[in-house]
Amino acid sequence: MRFRATLNNAVGLCKIAQYLEKLGPVCIISFSTDAIQLIRKDQEGGIQAWTKLRPASLFSNYRVESSRSNNEINMKVRLDDLIRASRTAQNAREVTIHLRRKLGQPVLTWTMESTNRVGTRNTIAQDLNVNIMNADQMSLLREPTAFESPDAYVLMPGLHSLASISARFRPLSKFITVAANMDERRSRWPK
Repeated sequence: MRFRATLNNAVGLCKIAQYLEKLGPVCIISFSTDAIQLIRKDQEGGIQAWTKLRPASLFSNYRVESSRSNNEINMKVRLDDLIRASRTAQNAREVTIHLRRKLGQPVLTWTMESTNRVGTRNTIAQDLNVNIMNADQMSLLREPTAFESPDAYVLMPGLHSLASISARFRPLSKFITVAANMDERRSRWPK
């Protein structure tokens, strides 16, 4: 099992990890030759987030080799570790990530090269502990169905104008309900 890649979009990876961290502390990363998937799923069947990306959107020199028929490597990683590493990588000139074993434990090693003001090269290595998942564990996950395009688009006003409107309703209630329908004749708002 081999994985090696050069990270080109550390900011994008950090933003995805920060979003997933709001749902829980651990996520599953699935590396295959044609896709990278970041999955956050509760054991009890609660909130699930499933992000699927092309490898070129985050990496270059992307290589995945596995004994499985589809060359897929699946692992669990702590999101706070992933966020910390991707934040450090944002300031680096070149970031290489590879999967290896360290003291019998699989780790994702991030090797980051940066240059200081004088021009001296610094190399930082950071290891993220991961748990490799087998095919049986991955078979329990089901990708949620997503529609190609929604039946309707709801365009909301800008946040600045929403803030001023919601401030007027604050004395009435803690919650504001926004409703939309597809029937133009039943619209309650004057045109």
